[in-house]
Amino acid sequence: MCKIGKAFSYSCSAISFGVVLFLLTDLAYFGRIAKLNSFWQFACNNISENRLQVCMAHYDVCAILIFLCLLTITVYSSIKEYGWKIVFLPFLGCILYVILCRFFLNWV
Repeated sequence: MCKIGKAFSYSCSAISFGVVLFLLTDLAYFGRIAKLNSFWQFACNNISENRLQVCMAHYDVCAILIFLCLLTITVYSSIKEYGWKIVFLPFLGCILYVILCRFFLNWV
């Protein structure tokens, strides 16, 4: 059971790394036309254009902080089990980042 938990922790680390990169990219689109179709739009509806942008930026910052905490905890818990294989986490996270950007940020 411990091996399954460590594998789950390692995969959560890779996913958290990719999601943090994705949220940072989404935050970088602040005020641009691509931000108008953001995935946070369901949480910030029926408000003016400027307040909509600020509301979505607040959601981005809160989600970045949550996923950074998750990334820290999962990397720390999987260091003893995987050792130097932790180096591959950014590469796995970048693959997930490219997939997320392709589907959610409308990149062509």
